[in-house]
Amino acid sequence: MQQTYLAGIDIGTSGAKAMIFDLSGGSLASAYREYGSTYPRPNWVEQDADLLIAGPVGLPRGLPFIRFTEQSGWTSKLPDVVRFVGDRAVAWVDDQLDPDAHAWAESREAPTLLVETDHRVGLELEHISMLRAFAASVRASATPR
Repeated sequence: MQQTYLAGIDIGTSGAKAMIFDLSGGSLASAYREYGSTYPRPNWVEQDADLLIAGPVGLPRGLPFIRFTEQSGWTSKLPDVVRFVGDRAVAWVDDQLDPDAHAWAESREAPTLLVETDHRVGLELEHISMLRAFAASVRASATPR
């Protein structure tokens, strides 16, 4: 006889916890794995996107990433993004996309997707769907016909 269980996953700042429950709410199993975070400056935490995002989104590991430089206004990531991206296609996922980021994205000829997340919630399934659709679109446009 097939049984139904419920799974809960909590992805936090310093680790991930998963739990399995039966339908009456009884906990059957749990696991926790800590992962590294760095704190390059006050009120700023960085995590390994390869670890947290690549798997769920279906990306290969080891993709390049941006190291943000110390700037006068630490919320302005745009200069580092512009330098890193050049004229390549880009999907920028962030919880702080200011009007300059949107203006830059709209002015680009290369495919550009801005995905703004809620800092209290993080990356959600709808964001992953947007990223997958964008990647498929970029792949399709790059395929010789």
